[in-house]
Amino acid sequence: MDLVALIGINNLAKHGEAKDFRRSLINYSTQLPTAGQQDSKGVIGNSFKFVLYVSFASRTDSIGLELCEALTQFNKANGQSNFEVVIRLSKEGVNSQRWD
Repeated sequence: MDLVALIGINNLAKHGEAKDFRRSLINYSTQLPTAGQQDSKGVIGNSFKFVLYVSFASRTDSIGLELCEALTQFNKANGQSNFEVVIRLSKEGVNSQRWD
């Protein structure tokens, strides 16, 4: 979930919505890129995509699912493609086939 949160902060910063987060939460020497900047070492760049597969018995048993869904919605609304979540909820019949 830490990586999902970092991707979310990065995406918010690219859209100018997380200026305070850049100063207070990111404690490494590189800066997050703003729109139009080149990828930098140690920064989530435009060529990065994280695909997260999560499996829970049900939505009520899930941990961090709301964060993943919120990031997915933000990315769709803002043209970002660096995060994708594939959800399996076995008791609710969402992608209920096992991943072997």
